[in-house]
Amino acid sequence: PYALALWSSNYRKLSTLHSAIKRGSPATIDPFKRLNYKTFRHSNPSKLKTNRTIEENMIGPSTKVLFVLLGLLCDGVLPSNVGLQEEPCILYVKEFMCVPGEEEQCPEIGLDCYRKNYATENDEWYEVDVSRSWIEKMIEDGTIVSGASYLTSGTIDGVTIRMDENPYPNIATPQVDINSLSSPRTGDVNMLVIRITTADFVPRWSAKQYGDDVFGNGDIGPDPVNVKSQLYDCSYGQLRLRPGDPTDKAHPHDDGHKGVIEVDVSPLTLENDMGAIKDAAITAANAKLGFDLPNVYGNVYFMVDRCFGCGWAAWAYINHWTSFYQDSYALYSAVQQHEHGHNLGLYHSGGLDRQAYTDHTCLMGNPLYSDDVGKMCFNSPKNYLLGWYGKEDPDFITLFQGSFSRWFGKIIGIAEWKDGDYELPVGVMIAYGGTTDIYVAFNRAMGINSQNDQADDMVTVVEAPYSTSISPQSYLQATLSKNQSHKITGLGGSIIVKVCDIKLDSTPGYANVLIYHEGGGDSCTAFMPSSNPSKSNNPSNSRFPSISPSKSHFPSKSQAPSVGEDYTYLGCFKDASDRALPKMIGSGSVEQCHKNCDAYHYFGRQYFGECWCGNGKYDKHGPTTGCNCEGANVGSWKNCVYDNNSYRETNKPSLSPTSKQTNVPSSNPSKHPSNNPTETNAPSSNPSEHPSNNPTETNVPSNDLTSRPSRICKDTRTKFKVNKKKFKGCYFLSKKQHRIDSFCGQTKRLAGDGGKALVCTLCCKTCLKCTNCPSTCQVD
Repeated sequence: PYALALWSSNYRKLSTLHSAIKRGSPATIDPFKRLNYKTFRHSNPSKLKTNRTIEENMIGPSTKVLFVLLGLLCDGVLPSNVGLQEEPCILYVKEFMCVPGEEEQCPEIGLDCYRKNYATENDEWYEVDVSRSWIEKMIEDGTIVSGASYLTSGTIDGVTIRMDENPYPNIATPQVDINSLSSPRTGDVNMLVIRITTADFVPRWSAKQYGDDVFGNGDIGPDPVNVKSQLYDCSYGQLRLRPGDPTDKAHPHDDGHKGVIEVDVSPLTLENDMGAIKDAAITAANAKLGFDLPNVYGNVYFMVDRCFGCGWAAWAYINHWTSFYQDSYALYSAVQQHEHGHNLGLYHSGGLDRQAYTDHTCLMGNPLYSDDVGKMCFNSPKNYLLGWYGKEDPDFITLFQGSFSRWFGKIIGIAEWKDGDYELPVGVMIAYGGTTDIYVAFNRAMGINSQNDQADDMVTVVEAPYSTSISPQSYLQATLSKNQSHKITGLGGSIIVKVCDIKLDSTPGYANVLIYHEGGGDSCTAFMPSSNPSKSNNPSNSRFPSISPSKSHFPSKSQAPSVGEDYTYLGCFKDASDRALPKMIGSGSVEQCHKNCDAYHYFGRQYFGECWCGNGKYDKHGPTTGCNCEGANVGSWKNCVYDNNSYRETNKPSLSPTSKQTNVPSSNPSKHPSNNPTETNAPSSNPSEHPSNNPTETNVPSNDLTSRPSRICKDTRTKFKVNKKKFKGCYFLSKKQHRIDSFCGQTKRLAGDGGKALVCTLCCKTCLKCTNCPSTCQVD
């Protein structure tokens, strides 16, 4: 056997198989756990073979012959399906929508396993026999990521894989970009509907009827609300579903019904397992189309006439292209959107009762059961994942639990987001660094969300457990009207969400929301516009009703040292298992990472806010793009790296005030250095440790750059790119300190000529308070 192994250059694989055979476990999956499995793009499983690692591709026909010889020579039992020793079995979470009143028959959630058997060239699906509670736990703690995780042990019994739930099974999950696993969330996406005839039932609805209710084709009559139109509206035109092109001869469609084909899976009947019917329908569709699904299709809907005693209306795989519908539920746009959401990587949305999908503010809760009704979108955790409304300020605000004292501002509904024209957030995320995230949003019931089924025009508070999965199960915590508040407890300290006001008679409508740590003051009056503005002689009051209120009222901002003075952003860099910055110290915001790494020359923030510190080659793996430096998730193997300026100046930690603090003309210096030590017009030698609750007192120095005279900070005619869609000038930056910290020193693309320039060279130094701005201003 060992001579054969050396001859085949597969000694390690053969010795592994030899051990398995000696154990006498013929149906044990063991796809060589020590290999670095390379994940394939699930939406095209046919590419699995070409995307395997080099070692996996070494297994050929000659090696399989050697496996047989080795088994005989070792007097072992040859595995009944050698292919399982070669091909990983990829796990997919299967979410069911239960019919009201039939929940007892409905499984709600399941786990299936897919592999490509290259010995037979067949797609093989297995049901993994484990409990619902175990599946939910594995999803929540990140052990299972649908579409990426794969089995390394289990026993095959027909079309079922059985495994021991205690202890945890051997499930491997490679580190992948989890956002790449789902069906497409943006762009032009081809879709296909498959109408399935069985030996006992022909669907009661024709191909034309299905085409109308999914795509709004209008072959029979108008269909004002369908999955195509509503996902287009909810995404503001970013997700454009379209039926397969009937004029493309390579992709025919029966009778010209755009996007719908018909297949017959006889002799199967509706008494058969629906998984078997789905597999047979795929085989028949492949033969009819002349290629293997999904191919050009991003999503495929399967329609049958009915099922008997199943208890579900529809089901779909998370991060896959498949969804399955029965009876008239196949015609309901909200049901289709719900299942399509699973393909996009969304799990269910639970309600105040903590049931699986009773959050009726979201399509991933129990949706609207009717045809031509479905003008609803998703809740805040789902919106953050989808990214249709942005993930950064001003579209989405992220607060780190240990890094803010209070936040106050306006929140608008997604129905009035209008491509971010108002520069107001549609949600606020409170990140707890690896446990649970809390999302606060304004559930505006109008337009694309006019058929919302709960908490119309109220503020919602939603909990979404932290997970390496794409979008775990969320739960509605509270729905709030004006003057109502909700306490979030048990997460390292209590945080209060209070609704100060709700305005529906303006465009856009909005909610004024105050978020603060318990004991930090719950008064809304310090942040609200005066009821009689004419009595105030202080022009600074005018900023409170403005579209983007300043955050300078909060102690965590006004007392913090200038970010530009403490550290400098160096760029977005790749990382790997041999870390560029070798020391991990906690997690949190950029400011928190700076504090954690104060004894090191460089620090980085990556993944879900992990802080990495070091003194060496931070760029040894090279630069990259796509870092979300201020967001909750920076990105997979991406590192936002900063130069610790204070380390470079002192080279050692010091308990005494820095030299910069001595420039402040005060006998009793403030607790933190001023952002601009040359400004000596402070009215007091001993500034108050806490900001005043009365915003009309303007003699206290502030970091609020918008309160400076507008003549000092002129905007530039030249605009630079701040995100995928927007080009902004210097005034946009000057309104928020964190924008200054993020953009000053970066090279950004300019509008018009496609060139790039350093942001600081475009903006006046008095406009952007950063230390690396040029000494001269280039303001036109």
